[in-house]
Amino acid sequence: MYLFMVVREADGETVCYLGKRGRMRDIQTLSAKELKTLISNYEKAGKTVGALWPLEDAKRELTSRNVGRQRHSKVHAVDAEWDGRTIDLPEHAVEIIARHVASMTDELQNLKTSAIKFGESADWPWNGFVLSFATYGGSNNWTTNVEPRAAMFEWSRVADLTDDDREVLFQTVPNPRFKVRTAAALEVVFQSIKAEGGPKAVRERLARAADARALIADLQKYSGIGPKYARNIAMDVHHPLIRNHFAFDHRLNAIVTEAIGGLPPYDVREAMMLRVARGIGVEAWDLDRVLYSRHTQIIDELRSISEQSDTVGDLS
Repeated sequence: MYLFMVVREADGETVCYLGKRGRMRDIQTLSAKELKTLISNYEKAGKTVGALWPLEDAKRELTSRNVGRQRHSKVHAVDAEWDGRTIDLPEHAVEIIARHVASMTDELQNLKTSAIKFGESADWPWNGFVLSFATYGGSNNWTTNVEPRAAMFEWSRVADLTDDDREVLFQTVPNPRFKVRTAAALEVVFQSIKAEGGPKAVRERLARAADARALIADLQKYSGIGPKYARNIAMDVHHPLIRNHFAFDHRLNAIVTEAIGGLPPYDVREAMMLRVARGIGVEAWDLDRVLYSRHTQIIDELRSISEQSDTVGDLS
């Protein structure tokens, strides 16, 4: 498989083919790995032009990415230079994702049914907060440790506990390494909901949110809830206002990073994936669940294509 490197003369013009089908891409959509391969192949051939992108353009683009990473050194560092830019997933990544969406049709319907049922509980959004805090550091903690004991966290039962008993119970919710911080945040959320009159009162207030932005902002006011969990609390019940949003966690971020070589700001990532969802013909909610469920397979397939490209890519 060729990596944007095969050049030939056609009707007096230089034609560059990318991949097996000769796809053309904007240089901004190339991953850092692809940019490094292009630069390396130029240098080995002793050329500065010949592929679709000149050597200097490739170096400039890679340098801008590196500068962005120096400014943001955390894990999954956000590449600030992408602010305000339209970024699209490469075609091969969209094709991989589309295949997984198609293969999960029945599973998605079951997930949707379960989400709606979860939201019909009289305890929502309290149960959504418990779920969120239980998944800090990994969703397996919810499925193996907290969900089987869901009855212990019903609002009517928790509201009758003494402060000491509630503290003990809340410390069994988080992953162990987040025990102190997360249990304390859950207590703050409990007190906030109690002060407002319980889950029903909160649910009725949230139902009056004018749009997705307002709902997300309301949920982010609660202790320990950021952009990802604010979306996820609503997405976990298939809320109508949040069906065109994504809850980016380390799984979805890893897919984005593998596909485009970096991590744009949250709103840029969300807009990019929303275009993918519309192109495939599904709601963002469905695509979010597919990316979450199949992240390992999708990343493996993306890496396989990248490795094949590195092996065969050559300037000629």
